[in-house]
Amino acid sequence: MKSAQIPPPPPPPSSTTTTTSLPSQEEHEMEQKKLLTAFNTAKTLNSNDQNCTFQKPYSEAPVPLILMAMGRAGSSVTWNTLSTLLGSTTTAYEITGGNRTKSLNFFNDMQQDGDSGDSNNGDSGLNWAVERLCHTQQYNLEHVENPVITGFQWKPYRVTLNHEFGKGALKILGKYNTNSNSNTTNSEKNDDIGDKGRRPNIKVLLLSRNPLDRLISNIRHKGHIRSEEMPAHCAIDDTDCVNRHRAYAKGTILPTGKELIHSMRSGFQIDRLCKTYLTEYGVDYLAVQYEQLFNDDGNVDEWIKIFDFLGRAPKDVVDYKTNLTMEDIRRAFAMAPTSSKKHVESIANYDEVKQTLEGAGLTRLLH
Repeated sequence: MKSAQIPPPPPPPSSTTTTTSLPSQEEHEMEQKKLLTAFNTAKTLNSNDQNCTFQKPYSEAPVPLILMAMGRAGSSVTWNTLSTLLGSTTTAYEITGGNRTKSLNFFNDMQQDGDSGDSNNGDSGLNWAVERLCHTQQYNLEHVENPVITGFQWKPYRVTLNHEFGKGALKILGKYNTNSNSNTTNSEKNDDIGDKGRRPNIKVLLLSRNPLDRLISNIRHKGHIRSEEMPAHCAIDDTDCVNRHRAYAKGTILPTGKELIHSMRSGFQIDRLCKTYLTEYGVDYLAVQYEQLFNDDGNVDEWIKIFDFLGRAPKDVVDYKTNLTMEDIRRAFAMAPTSSKKHVESIANYDEVKQTLEGAGLTRLLH
């Protein structure tokens, strides 16, 4: 298959730009729609051509990476910061959809279109994830200077993880894991993956966040997500945007009782389900925690784990395992933190929420 003509990601804010707010969620979704349309058009036009080919040698090419995270888990700032630290900022779009309905439609549309599995391997699952990773890599190689990671975001809703095309994609991704002996022997795996093989080592970064903070962020942005007055994110130097977010955050009212407990436990269940499936299908993945990536205690161990996992080093840090600091991380920020450090300041009904969590043994979620 020929390379899909995927439209470029939104350009970074210019120093001469009059506003420092990042693109609105509506603009972000429009860009994603353009990307998907372009990919699907190219796929149809080139259906009789050979499959997309990853750049070689794989050890020097951009790492094909999927960032798997639920909404408001910090996926955009994590990808942006990571790619910037590696020396070339790339964009990871929410290919599978930004909410549960859009995600389910994404998989159901493939089913209605009659998409088949990985015919080269006889799998009943769908090869969509590998194809999109390949085309995204090709696009970035053509339009971004020296990209180090390329890929997309996948929101792992339970209904899509359990979809035949969700499981099928994970099964195929497991065949691109140098470190797994599932589906084939280690000797066959090593011969087939790597610079001398037919496949690159595809990786998944599973990002989790305190479900209470995710809930606060979701409620806070509901009704404001498409507003120019309350963009989904703020640029690092946009103090007005940050102040608006923090002022609005002080009045967040959370559900209590069974509704709150169900929400918290569902968050943990999704994390466990992702790990179960990624492990079961032999996918090369690393689980990281948002709170450990963006902390105030100067601990950079979680970032070092990511660089080790990718096999790539931050561009401007010599011997990162020894010399990387949180200041290095902060210099790569393009998005400003907008969440309050203390729940007692951000949750209007804090006492009721605390009582509910105490009764469920979930007080560890409070900070």
